[in-house]
Parts: sequence; structure tokens; C-alpha cells
Amino acid sequence: MGERSLWLEFSLPTRPIEVRYFLKMQHKGHAFTVGIDDLDALVTLHPKLKALSTAHYPADFLPVLLNAAVEPLVGLFEEAFQSTLEIQSLTTQPPAVNEYLCFEIGDKKKVLSGYLSLEPHLIPLLQRITDLPLTPYAAFATLPFAFRFQWGSTDLSFTEYRDIALQDVIFPDNRQQQWRLISSSGAVITGQLKGTSFQVGSIMADKKKLDLSSFSEEDFLGPTPSEVKMESQPPSKESVPAKFTTEALRVLLSFEVGRKELTLAELQALKPGFTFEVGALLDKPIDIRANDSLIGKGELIEVGGKLGVRVVEWN
Repeated sequence: MGERSLWLEFSLPTRPIEVRYFLKMQHKGHAFTVGIDDLDALVTLHPKLKALSTAHYPADFLPVLLNAAVEPLVGLFEEAFQSTLEIQSLTTQPPAVNEYLCFEIGDKKKVLSGYLSLEPHLIPLLQRITDLPLTPYAAFATLPFAFRFQWGSTDLSFTEYRDIALQDVIFPDNRQQQWRLISSSGAVITGQLKGTSFQVGSIMADKKKLDLSSFSEEDFLGPTPSEVKMESQPPSKESVPAKFTTEALRVLLSFEVGRKELTLAELQALKPGFTFEVGALLDKPIDIRANDSLIGKGELIEVGGKLGVRVVEWN
């Protein structure tokens, strides 16, 4: 397997006993991180921890409890990977959502991160690691990641949105007729539909972050009172605010074809031109969302050579 390093990192939230664990593993330049938000959730992962209770321990006993709780889990991974695990650090931070697996997978070029439900994903993952003689990355190759499969969107005025009725056919804006897979972490995979297959066109794995270093203090706070010139002038007609109308409201309709799961192995293999089957999703009703809220169902239909969505349910 060549050189490899595995380590454990734990972080401790500000409230006693509510422990968030970070398990980090690295192999051949790739990193995998999981976080478990609650010690009581951790005790369900291994039979030896079943009798452990966290209800009445004082905060100063927590480090001892922490080591006792994670010892079987450390042994579990050491046995699976035939490599020594090391406790890297113990830090403090507020607890996150309970009973969720936080993941981060990446290399020098891109990072995918998000949340998976603890019960259906983490426990089977640990069972796979202990039951099979797998290398670290092979153990995670079948871990599924959920993506929303979307097609197109259209920007409507509030009146246009209000006038939509059953059996209407909605066409997306010309420049928004795009098939894409979107993850909860912000990863976006765009492409084209080829029959019943999705062909990858481009992959954006990271959300762009706002660079605040280029802003001055005035950009955030505005000018000081001494810098504002006060002039006594009668109000002009232009200064009277216009009367608000619902026509000023805009509604973005988007069409969600379904949910598509991709394994870690499939995500690693993604590149422009890669294809996978989505025919089963195309046969099901499409979710119609208004500003990301579900408001109806539809079905794909071709009218005059253009693909649209016919409304079959409308709330």
C-alpha cells in the first residue's frame, strides 16, 4: 500500500459531555474526515460501548471518559487498516447537528463536504471496514453521496406565477436550460441529457467565498457623521418612495427531476464526457419549486421541438 498516515482529531464543545469527534484518515495524498456530534451517538457504533452512560459525569472527568469511549473505535480502525492511529488534538467548539455524519473528502485540487444521516450511512460503513480486509480508500469507495438532479429554471413576475394552472406547460429560460447535479455542500455538476444518460460537461466542487481583505472599514460602517454634509432643502418629488406593488416580486421556478446517488469511487472518476444512466428518474413526476419551495408536480413534454414541463399538480 506504500506510505500512509492515519490520525484522530477530537473537538470538545463548550457544553459539558456534548462531544464532537473528528476522525481523519489520509492515504496517498487524499483525506477523509468524519465528525460525530454526540458521545451517546458514538456508543451505538460498537458493542463494547453499549453500557456507557454520559448523563452524570462531571466536566473535569470528561478527558478520562473520552479516552475510554474512543479506545474500541481506535482499535476498530487500527485493525482494519493495519496502521497505528494517533490522537492529534483536543479543541473546543459549539456542537453541530446531532446524529449526523459530517464528511470532507478532497485533494489539492478540490474538496467535497456535507452531511449524511448517521444511522443509514455511518454504521454500515464501520461494519464494512471491520468485516472486509480493505485498504482505507477501498473501504470508502461505495459510500454514497446524494445530489439533486435539476433541469432548467425560469424567472417570472408574481402575476405570471399567480396565473399558472393545471396542464399549463412551462418552458425554462433559454440560457437556463441546463441539466445539473447539485449537492448540499455546493458541488455542482453540469452536463447534457443524451437519451436516458447524463453526460458530464463541467464540475465545480467548491463554493466561491467572498474575499473581505479588499474592503475598507468604511465599506462596512459607512461614512462618519462628520463626513456627511447636512443641507436644509425641501423634499423633492423624486425623494418620495414609489408605492409598493406585488409586480415588484420575482419568482424563480426550478424543476427537480429527482435525487441521484453517486459513490465516492464514481465522484473520483468524474470528468467531462463521463456518462451515467438516469432513465429511472425521467419516468417519475418532476418537483416544481418556487424560490426553492415545493409548490407542484410536473412531467417532461416536448412541444414544437422544445422541452417543457406540464403542470399535473399545483398547490
